[in-house]
Amino acid sequence: MQKEKSKRQDAWKKKYPTGKSELAWNVEDYEFWGCDVPDRMLNNPSKTEGKMMTEREVEEWVSENFRAFSVIKEENLELFHALYKDFVQDLEYLVSLGKLDEEAFEELRNTDFFDF
Repeated sequence: MQKEKSKRQDAWKKKYPTGKSELAWNVEDYEFWGCDVPDRMLNNPSKTEGKMMTEREVEEWVSENFRAFSVIKEENLELFHALYKDFVQDLEYLVSLGKLDEEAFEELRNTDFFDF
């Protein structure tokens, strides 16, 4: 079982050498990793979570992540850096969709932004 999981992870890394934004996951990605597919994606299987986010949802997502990362950075810098890489990929994906402007992206990708 562990060997099979390792093979899947290796295949994923070959397909996405720099990783893949979680907001860019499609139904196939969730199923590939054995994760529950969000309900709204089941109703819109050709779309990603990021594509379906409204302006309000993007604002809430940014706000929630800001609060979480501010605490994580202060309490566990190693974990912050591990999670932050994925966060930046999500931000880049939202910019590519036109759901986040460049100015907000530049501000949010600066790790100093999360200092108290």
